[in-house]
Amino acid sequence: MPAGSLLGVSRTPIREALNQLANKGLVELMPQKRTCVTPIDTTRHRGQRKSQLCAKPPC
Repeated sequence: MPAGSLLGVSRTPIREALNQLANKGLVELMPQKRTCVTPIDTTRHRGQRKSQLCAKPPC
């Protein structure tokens, strides 16, 4: 069953959301086939989390 039907929305918002996730490298789009979640790179994730923590101002 298509995701739009499950969520009660048209294909356009689903397509736009998947394109945004693909631009961030979180999913891989395979036109006319499927969309797959990309494997998580833990070293990249740790680096991003560390930079987020450093960027937050102290309370």
